[in-house]
Amino acid sequence: MTNQLQQLAENARSHAYVPYSTFQVGASLETEDGTLYSGCNIENASYGLTNCAERTAIFKAMSEGHRKIKKLYVTADTKGPVSPCGACRQVIAEFMDQDGEVILANVNGEKHSVTIQQLLPGAFGAGDMMNKNNQFKSGFVSLIGRPNAGKSTLLNQVIGQKIAIMSDKPQTTRNKIQAVYTTENEQLVFLDTPGVHKPKHKLGEFMVNQALDTLKEVDVVLFFIDVAEPFGKGEEFILESLKKIQTPVFLVMNKIDKVHPEQLLERIEEYRHHYDFKEIIPISALEGQNVPVLVENLVKYMPEGPQYYPDEQITDHPERFIIAELIREKVLYHTRDEIPHSVAVVIDQVKERPDRKTYVQATIVVERNSQKGIVIGKRGAMLKQVGQEARKDIRKLLGTDVFLELWVKVQKDWRNKARFLNEQGYSNRE
Repeated sequence: MTNQLQQLAENARSHAYVPYSTFQVGASLETEDGTLYSGCNIENASYGLTNCAERTAIFKAMSEGHRKIKKLYVTADTKGPVSPCGACRQVIAEFMDQDGEVILANVNGEKHSVTIQQLLPGAFGAGDMMNKNNQFKSGFVSLIGRPNAGKSTLLNQVIGQKIAIMSDKPQTTRNKIQAVYTTENEQLVFLDTPGVHKPKHKLGEFMVNQALDTLKEVDVVLFFIDVAEPFGKGEEFILESLKKIQTPVFLVMNKIDKVHPEQLLERIEEYRHHYDFKEIIPISALEGQNVPVLVENLVKYMPEGPQYYPDEQITDHPERFIIAELIREKVLYHTRDEIPHSVAVVIDQVKERPDRKTYVQATIVVERNSQKGIVIGKRGAMLKQVGQEARKDIRKLLGTDVFLELWVKVQKDWRNKARFLNEQGYSNRE
């Protein structure tokens, strides 16, 4: 029966709809009466709507009246046996008895058989099931603060790879970027939120709502400040919001490399008068100073729990989103004050060519014709420079040679058009 399940899973994998990640997964299962079902993973541009292969197969069986699974087989093009995500583990546990068998495999024929007890609440790696003598800790962390406080810089420093846009312009982070830090004994999931500011348009309202909503979703809130900047109405607004929640709050005082130690002590005392922080940790996110201390303290506040993401996963965003952010970062850097926030990037196509180069086609969207001219530059010089620099970062991200084709399009007043914002993922609907 295992050979039959393997054939079904491999066939299902070939039908996977994965235009964004190109990561094909196939699954098959045997129900209590011996009926066989299979499924593949199906992606959507709205990443949260993606469905895994395991759940596709299980839902097919359940929709035909079955309620028990005897055996499940999962395969993918991975270095070792693939492993189900946290959501799939919960669904498998719902419909499989404790003596059921889950076979984790890859296309090279490697297999690893586990029980549902081993999958929950164990670690993701099939060869690294959690030692029962170890206490695995996991949880969610929200980074909140005024624009340009350095939150994205910290996130990239902790993860060790660029996944959040960095710029000297405020309000550059638009979506909650979920970053994942994993070690043998713990996993921290970070939400890097848009900077809190007084909204001037619908995009601004979305960004502020995103920032405040994360306070309800996490185990610890990091209130991020630029220690070189004076306390103001922005900080006061955030602290008033924090007083309404029960979540532990750390004060993270960033950019300590820019101030004298005596000034730092004065700022610490100033903030202590405004809020009872669980921890106060001065850091330099850019230099990495005290960042390990911050991570160590975060782990202390995390509950025991499952590993939500695989060891190798550092973000829940598809590659298309990160590619778009890398391009937007270069546009913001080179256009400076001329196009502060009137730019979006749409990824039109990502395709691997026969010569093993990855072809990326993207459109830079601006609000006015004059801005289009600035982005293109004299004889296309600006667009060429943006493309050259973005290509280097995209190559590091994908690990392949990249052919990047950029276009510039005018979409008048796009930041106030709800339909365009929804298409780009800026929506408050869950």
